[in-house]
Amino acid sequence: MCRSWRSSAISRPRRASPRSPRARRWCACRSSMPQSASRNAAGARRRSSPRWRPTCARRSTARASAPRCSSSSRSTARPFCAARCSPRGSSATATRPSTSACRCPPGGTASWRGCATAPKAISTTARRRRWSSDPGARSSSTSWPPRVASSFVLDREIGDRPYFRNLGNRVCPQFLEPLRHLGALGYWLFWLLAASGIYLYIRFDTSLTGAYDSIDRLEWWFGGILRSVHRYAADAFVVVVAAHLVRELLAGRFRGFRAFSWISGVPLVWLLYGSGIVGTWLVWDARAQFSFIATLEWMHMPVSSAEQAFDRLFSFFVFLHLGVPLLLLAGMWIHVQRLGRPATVAPGVQALGMTLSLLVISLIKPVASAARWDPRTVPQALDIDWLMLFAHPLMYATSPAALWAMALGLTALLTVLPYLSRKPKLVAARVDPANCNGCGRCVADCPYEAVSVVSGKAIVLAERCAACGICAGACPSSTPFRSARELVSGIDLPDLTVHGLRRRLRGALPAPEVVFRCEQASGPGIGVRCIAMLPPSFVEYALRNGARSVKAVGCGAECAYRLGLALADERFSRRRDPKLRPTVRVKRKDNEYSFALR
Repeated sequence: MCRSWRSSAISRPRRASPRSPRARRWCACRSSMPQSASRNAAGARRRSSPRWRPTCARRSTARASAPRCSSSSRSTARPFCAARCSPRGSSATATRPSTSACRCPPGGTASWRGCATAPKAISTTARRRRWSSDPGARSSSTSWPPRVASSFVLDREIGDRPYFRNLGNRVCPQFLEPLRHLGALGYWLFWLLAASGIYLYIRFDTSLTGAYDSIDRLEWWFGGILRSVHRYAADAFVVVVAAHLVRELLAGRFRGFRAFSWISGVPLVWLLYGSGIVGTWLVWDARAQFSFIATLEWMHMPVSSAEQAFDRLFSFFVFLHLGVPLLLLAGMWIHVQRLGRPATVAPGVQALGMTLSLLVISLIKPVASAARWDPRTVPQALDIDWLMLFAHPLMYATSPAALWAMALGLTALLTVLPYLSRKPKLVAARVDPANCNGCGRCVADCPYEAVSVVSGKAIVLAERCAACGICAGACPSSTPFRSARELVSGIDLPDLTVHGLRRRLRGALPAPEVVFRCEQASGPGIGVRCIAMLPPSFVEYALRNGARSVKAVGCGAECAYRLGLALADERFSRRRDPKLRPTVRVKRKDNEYSFALR
């Protein structure tokens, strides 16, 4: 028997029909080997089986570069690409064939040696030996012998993974990564500040003469700890907001349909610092005196007139410290108005970790008041909060005018930044009223609140649309099993239609493996704008039309369109419409979802 052909489970990437010409391929050198009639009959039965497909184990040495074959060899003998034999007497030598007849898998490069993407064939014994000796080969998704059933894999790890998006994954597990939940942590810190501030306000004396003493009389084991938590939570709020701003800037999430969220977040920085600085004044110690005088100098207000009106101003300070956070909360609500399913609730592990960290810091280094406010003296040496009061030393190091120029210039730059981008805008999704039944799935799944239902029909707001295609993947009419020649969905992308997706899928079938990949991911495959643009029915369609396995490749640990990976996970897990049909068996391993026909 020819050693260069093996009929193992590894060499059967897809199911072939007995009458298919691809199922009747044999080795070019098989006829030159002496065989008995019984072995020939057994080989014929094996070749006619729909589960048999040979794989040529070509050697890399020079001796195997020119295999011998007989004159009766067919032109259909091709290990990976077309291989033809030229008769030379009673035997022939395999010649370099034309690559025009090569049928390579998607992404392969045709050559006379074979497809560039075709793996080097290894014998069954060598595979078993390497699998048993190499622990790396025994991954969580690999078993011996390899599975040959049709499978669907949702891979969240393959694809483009920018460094700044996944920086936290390099130092901590994914569920503990704080960089992916900075916005939610900001909300948690706000509510923590509100809860601790309510207790402090109850114990606080709002008069000018009793403010300092009421803070000083707080019991250390509860009131003092809450005061420290309140102070450190404000500093953590500043750090989280700054990190959130820088991360969104580096990720480019400030232009186009994201411009509203970016611009609405710029005033929140002013409100955050305003609330923190006024809260420093309420302690009425030397630190508050320094901050108050520096603020008046920055605003070019006379200090003497303010000193004479301290009694009337102190009540106004209390009102500001209560009113500005309410404006901040209203701004935070506006900030997420154009986001579907906004992440305003921090994960329990991260919220608990943040709270415990603040509590530990408060116990190690509790916050203490400075000396009492004395308008007759000027503070000389103070331990200030550099995260909240850094503007005061900066003003004294430069000038009030320079500080105004830096603050207003930075604010103006952040405001106009979305309009300075020249990135081309994608074509928004469009609705076909004849195929829209007003089910509302596109409204529920849109990550940017760009779709609404009016009078039983969906309407797309073009200025909010991200052209991600998630709405097309949610539409019940986006199924490839429809018999219509032109597949028209109720809502679709004009430049990347569901009909075009079905046409490309049909062009790839029958194939051993079909790959759907997000545009953000690298590698071969049928590209979609987002992994959630792929309707689950396309998976079953590919499996029932000749594909032995299907893969969908996401864009990494964090979706470029916020909810793409989460929505795909819910659809494939049958927890959200459109669901994967029960005819497909589901198996989950970490972030990998395997599906097989029942």
